[in-house]
Amino acid sequence: MKTLIVASAFVCAGLALAAQLVVAPPAAVEPAADRLEMVYFHRAQRCPTCLRVGSLAEEAVTEAFAAGIDSGTVVFRYVDFQDPASAAEVSRYKVTMPTLVAIRVLNHKPVHATKLAKVWALVGKPDALREYVVTGVIDAQSAKVE
Repeated sequence: MKTLIVASAFVCAGLALAAQLVVAPPAAVEPAADRLEMVYFHRAQRCPTCLRVGSLAEEAVTEAFAAGIDSGTVVFRYVDFQDPASAAEVSRYKVTMPTLVAIRVLNHKPVHATKLAKVWALVGKPDALREYVVTGVIDAQSAKVE
């Protein structure tokens, strides 16, 4: 019985210590004036396929462009296209359904945007979807701006 009480005390002490060691997430990086934004426009309620597309796309961008994410020259973000607060951006990119858009930004102004429509066809092929997204970022970064 004493062993059980002592073991319980150690477990409780360990849990209390673990609770104190929770590390706060890193502060958000300020987006650079010149950057590439990968924006996943989604509905308020997302189906498993929509969740998977967003997750795979974010994973592809954050893994392939980690240095850009850290410096603010590459940004991945989610936007609820049904939220009235997103209306201007939804209108600018003509979003009517869940869509992944690569946006090149120069001097804080969007200058080029490309919809990556094939993500839906590739959702069952995660490696191909990730490669398609990474290529989309590279293509958008090098797109000719008029």
